Amino acid sequence: MATRAHETFLRANAGAIVDPVLLVGARHYEYDPVDVNALLRELGAKQVLGTDIELGKGVDELFDIADDDSEFVERHREAFATVICLEVLTYVANPFIAARNLTRLLRPGGAIFLAECIVRKTSQMPLDRWRFTYDGLKTLFSEIDFDDAAVRMSYTREKTGQMIPFSKHLPEVLHSRHSDESRLGHFVRRIHRRFLAQGVFSRSRLMPEVGVHAIGRKK
Repeated sequence: MATRAHETFLRANAGAIVDPVLLVGARHYEYDPVDVNALLRELGAKQVLGTDIELGKGVDELFDIADDDSEFVERHREAFATVICLEVLTYVANPFIAARNLTRLLRPGGAIFLAECIVRKTSQMPLDRWRFTYDGLKTLFSEIDFDDAAVRMSYTREKTGQMIPFSKHLPEVLHSRHSDESRLGHFVRRIHRRFLAQGVFSRSRLMPEVGVHAIGRKK
């Protein structure tokens, strides 16, 4: 699902988006807060090829990025100046094959945009398999030179799309008010813990859902 954080990251790095663009996981659902295909065109992209494993709005071709014998890869080897893959790797059967395929599709010097969850609840779309740290993405995409200055983190429940600087320390929500938490939010949390929560839920949420957003170029 495309999020406001994805939109924020793409807008912040719009200068790196160059035609032709491959959008992986392009199917747009009615409940998606952001239409990435439309956003890319707003940002100036004119040649966007949307792929997914199912047909739907925004999908031009079917393509399983974890297929080691993909005919799509053979037809489009090094064809794209930009590859965008936002929270897709978490669902694939083999992320190493997927990363190798996406790298093959990217031309030398081309940019790849990646967004993945570090921690969150289990999804139902349809199989939830993996979580990735920034170092994990670097390991998967060994032929990509990542821009450490551009990497950002986000709270996946954040509705505004606000990004935060990358840190290897994940934020915790404890009894005291976190620096990123509003006074009202902290007050509501205290009321919930005091009057509504029972047992293990009295601890509330110890760690927000966190995502990492990265950009790199093929060596």
